[in-house]
Amino acid sequence: MTKPFDIVIAGELNLDLILYGLPTHMPVEVELLASGFCATLGSSSAIVAHNAASHGARVALTSLIGSDDHGRSASVAWRRRASDTSHVRQHSSLSTASPSCFRTPPRSATS
Repeated sequence: MTKPFDIVIAGELNLDLILYGLPTHMPVEVELLASGFCATLGSSSAIVAHNAASHGARVALTSLIGSDDHGRSASVAWRRRASDTSHVRQHSSLSTASPSCFRTPPRSATS
C-alpha cells in the first residue's frame, strides 16, 4: 500500500515581509523609507515542508489561513513551491499573519 504523503506538517502558512536598507537605529513614530522590499513564503512549518519537498518527500502542509489578500498570496506561494494546497483551508473570520523583518546595515565592532 502506497502512502499519499511521506510527511504531514500542521502549522502556519504566511508571507514574511522583508524591508531592506533601513537605518541601524530606528526612531519611534518616524516615517522611514526602505530601499527594497520583498514578500516570501514564511513560517517555520511552511519552510520545513518546502525544504522536505525540495528533497523529494511527498509533503502535506495542513494550515488554516484567512480569506484575505495575505492568505491568498501565501497559498499561491506555497502552491508554486510545493504544489499541494489541498490541506490548506481559508476561513472568512480569520486574518492571515504577515510577520515583518527589517534588514539594517551590519553594525561595526565598535558600535
